[in-house]
Amino acid sequence: MTTPTAINTYLRNKIMFAKPEELTYMLYDGIVKNLNQCMLALQQNNIEKANTSLLKAQDIISELKNALNMEFPVSKNLDMIYQYMIERLIEANIKKDINIVNEILGYTIELRDTWKTACNLK
Repeated sequence: MTTPTAINTYLRNKIMFAKPEELTYMLYDGIVKNLNQCMLALQQNNIEKANTSLLKAQDIISELKNALNMEFPVSKNLDMIYQYMIERLIEANIKKDINIVNEILGYTIELRDTWKTACNLK
């Protein structure tokens, strides 16, 4: 059985030694994880957990948005996509709307999978 300390050390090392493209993939994965947790929480009427998960997803998207290098044309498009995702998640949090969360989850999975293919990640 693994201890929490060993798991934390493994995760910390995984992040510290990851390539930049792997880190971006991990961020997309974090959004997916939090949106899935949010949907489960909404189904269970756990408003506090849904709120926390949505805020975490928004924070990750904000970090991706802030890390964009606007010298590249694709960055301008991603900036608009990220802004839309953040605004929709704010709306989802206000309305507690699982359909909006599912919409953004779909976009995130598409972005994550595209990123994985583009960077030849395993």
